[in-house]
Amino acid sequence: NAFWLLGIDSDGNVASTHTGRYFDFTGSSLAAEMASMRMFYDEPARFVTPECFAHTPREATEVITGTAFHSGTMWVRPDMRGPDESGIVMSAVMGKLARLLGLAKWWPKHLFTFSSYALYNHDVVTRFGYAHEAFPVTWYLHYGPAPDCGMKYLPRDVAFGKLKAMADGAAIVRKELAG
Repeated sequence: NAFWLLGIDSDGNVASTHTGRYFDFTGSSLAAEMASMRMFYDEPARFVTPECFAHTPREATEVITGTAFHSGTMWVRPDMRGPDESGIVMSAVMGKLARLLGLAKWWPKHLFTFSSYALYNHDVVTRFGYAHEAFPVTWYLHYGPAPDCGMKYLPRDVAFGKLKAMADGAAIVRKELAG
């Protein structure tokens, strides 16, 4: 129910990583799964202490029910974080690739991610194409606090439409370049 992507540069060095995870919230919601800590732990009782909590914007996280895909943790090597000479931003490519793989593998009803305020304030996550946002999301797990963040989400049909438009555009460019 999960995957990990590894991006390697032309010299064989690690350039980026990205994770994705499928959830089935049938009979539940993202809000309930976060509050119970089941989103973070298969067996919450083994790890959750009285200090642990997860606070979410209820109106946003309660609508995420049924199947969902979390486009998760991403790391991009510092020298590859901005646009390269062709204008490509690695983090945007990895995020879209992860969502495309999540849609292709599981066809979830919802897609969501969490982002730090720093990334949000630099408009990074907005460029990834999420249609909705909800703030704040805070949690404290057995190993300590997570950074304050927000949640971005969109329904499957919107995600599919955006990714289809991107693929259609790439096909047009390839055709024009081929002459």
